[in-house]
Amino acid sequence: MDFYSAISRYYNYIFPLNSLHLNFISNSLPPGSAILEVGSATGNLTRALAEKGYRVVGIDLEKNMVKRAEEENLFPGLKYYQMDMLKIDEAFKRDEFCGIVCLGNTLVHLPSREKVGCFLGKAKKNLAPKGLIFIQIVNYDRVLKKKIKQLPEIENEKIKFQRFYEFSPSKSHVLFKTRLLVKDENKMYEQKVKLLALKKEELDYLLKQAGFSQIEFFGDFKMNPHNEESPATVVRATSEK
Repeated sequence: MDFYSAISRYYNYIFPLNSLHLNFISNSLPPGSAILEVGSATGNLTRALAEKGYRVVGIDLEKNMVKRAEEENLFPGLKYYQMDMLKIDEAFKRDEFCGIVCLGNTLVHLPSREKVGCFLGKAKKNLAPKGLIFIQIVNYDRVLKKKIKQLPEIENEKIKFQRFYEFSPSKSHVLFKTRLLVKDENKMYEQKVKLLALKKEELDYLLKQAGFSQIEFFGDFKMNPHNEESPATVVRATSEK
């Protein structure tokens, strides 16, 4: 079974709703705005946005994540679809959304910088004039410079989740290894996946190439300035038409 399919049952214990994510978006777009979340997983953020009055669609590549999201959905207008993020221009209308959200390191699961640029171009087509894209990935400037081999462990009464990096000579990708221990079931799930080590300057260039402007980089969802010590690379950019 695919790792993401296997952990869908435990995903909410690993990554519960982060109110900072919700505030970052809701402080940028008025209620009633149409929002697409790319990589919506089990739907924590989409449900929170729907509760605030946003019109939300969530997509995820993993069908069990989508199934879990649908099972927990209490909002008639909130829809989920199993979908490749590179197909959004085929599935949705031009100018359909006021905001597109791509958090949780989803973007760097794409295999190349060219594919990232392709996604950003499609996202721009789906965004209304002056629409916003929100992106969050790990700060790979920091990871590569400091050769960070392990991210902070996540542990609670239900799970222990460990995350490790291995480096290749090219530095274009990193090998991301995870271990999930489900305590009450005494089950261990392990995964290895190659991720794109996308730096801030590269993402900035790709956003500009796709036609985004007013590109703002932050080091976290508290909107602290981005630098090489920041844990994350958080972006808010505007679609120009």
